[in-house]
Amino acid sequence: MDIKQLERSDYTIFKAIVGSKLYGLDTPSSDTDIKCIYVLPLDILLKRSFQDQVNDNTNDQVFYEVIKFLDLATKANPNILELLYVPDEFILKTSMDYELIREHRSMFLTKSIKNSLGGYAVAQIKKSRGRNKKIVNPIAKERKSPLDFCSLVYKTGSISLKTWLLETGYKQEQFGLVNIDAMHNNYLMYWDQGEYTFRGILKEGADELRLSSIPKEAATNPYTLYFASENYSNYCKDYKEYWEWMENRNESRYASVEKHNKGYDGKHMMHCFRLLEMGIDAAKTGELIVNRPEREWLLNVREGVFEYEDLITQAEEKLIEMEELVEKSDLPTMIDGKFVDELLLDIHSV
Repeated sequence: MDIKQLERSDYTIFKAIVGSKLYGLDTPSSDTDIKCIYVLPLDILLKRSFQDQVNDNTNDQVFYEVIKFLDLATKANPNILELLYVPDEFILKTSMDYELIREHRSMFLTKSIKNSLGGYAVAQIKKSRGRNKKIVNPIAKERKSPLDFCSLVYKTGSISLKTWLLETGYKQEQFGLVNIDAMHNNYLMYWDQGEYTFRGILKEGADELRLSSIPKEAATNPYTLYFASENYSNYCKDYKEYWEWMENRNESRYASVEKHNKGYDGKHMMHCFRLLEMGIDAAKTGELIVNRPEREWLLNVREGVFEYEDLITQAEEKLIEMEELVEKSDLPTMIDGKFVDELLLDIHSV
């Protein structure tokens, strides 16, 4: 089942505009994000092969089957809870089933938001810094090989294997390696002077060094080679993440980060504060206020008006404030699972 099929059916009980437009934080370049809730008939549910979530290719539209929706709501998932507090002007479709859920929305707003909203906020901080790490530390398109992470014991110190090969004129294919017992990532490296068929240090395109069988008569005057395998593994991971990010990055956001040059992705940092402010308001009012009144300040955060360190200090203070207010609030500690089961039975009743 895809989104077009869902839209042609009568399964959808709720549809609304979400994301930056719902929060009041949209800009001229913002997309329109849509989220929906649908209810599958019992005969489909009983087959146990139903889809409980359907997305489009860009995740601009996301549909949740009501069972998954309520399960995530009981876990205080911020992206789900906000659907219970969407102002009427952003609702594109509603129904008796959705209104039944919304009528009891306060039961889903529990003290669990201390961890869920706080956790999401902290995650946004990490993402804001992580994206900048990619921006200020670009990785060359030409991928390094394990040879770039090898070194030789040389004279009174060490030397890069590739530097040594360049200086001596040797080729890595002229050598053979054997393990050194009890010395992880250390090898004895023997030179083949044309009498033997050593396998070389590395097969082209491989991620591991290759070993050779060294005849006893050839096992003389070895070099000691060290392969920094963990550094190579970390490099491979960073390389993959960087170039996937380069291929999929949002160009307008990338340009924005480069423009303000403050060392963080402003959009992620903005959402950190949005989540914290929502948690503070929820503790004070018992309501989740999704359309944010501090729009201008949040947009300034996005534009990089403030220094990263100052924002981190403020975020830490607001996180503590939110946690203390939630603990002292009248919000329920947890949701009644029996109530959720009865709600589902009412919705799925025929």
